[in-house]
Amino acid sequence: MESMKDLKRSYYGILNRGGLNLRENMVALRELVLERGIPDDYPSDNSVVDSKPEECSLRGTIWKILLGALHVDAIHYISLLKVR
Repeated sequence: MESMKDLKRSYYGILNRGGLNLRENMVALRELVLERGIPDDYPSDNSVVDSKPEECSLRGTIWKILLGALHVDAIHYISLLKVR
């Protein structure tokens, strides 16, 4: 069985590919999500990558990419929440 570290490395491998073939990267990301799921982000399990506090978690980053919401303005988001 694959460890959580290995799964996270697989995700970071896709996210850090770069290049111009966005379609291939999105297909690989979707396949990984379907085959292995999205890893949970627990504060004590950040040993794969040194993340900065202001950065989104791996799980959050994956969701933002899949939803096409790479930049979310905090003030706009809060205004949407107040509309309720």
